[in-house]
Amino acid sequence: MNEKELKANEQLTNHFVQDLNINPDLSQFEDDSFDVICNVVSVDYLTKPLEIFQEMHRILRPGGVSLMTFSNRLFATKAVAMWLQADDIGRLTIVASYYNYSADWKSIEALDIKEKQPLPERPPTQK
Repeated sequence: MNEKELKANEQLTNHFVQDLNINPDLSQFEDDSFDVICNVVSVDYLTKPLEIFQEMHRILRPGGVSLMTFSNRLFATKAVAMWLQADDIGRLTIVASYYNYSADWKSIEALDIKEKQPLPERPPTQK
């Protein structure tokens, strides 16, 4: 989000604007200073994911939770190439590898939270 969007959110008490693709360093935050870290539908745009995931691990308190959400909708002109070439399972693997290779994360779990829809009935075939 940009500065204007963040300032418009009256529920925020403070905020930081930083392009993580230019500067993945989160040194403005102390070690073990967050209970939860959320990345909502932007992991597919990270060009320095290992550095960012290492920093997330550093600033997350022991027992804290890191949530990475993504969907099959994206800005193709901004997403990294391997993301564009992957299917849903491949994208889960990409995110899992970011966790696995960046730090000593204790548990990595993937959840599919989309609502299951009943399959429509097939129309009868014409004879």
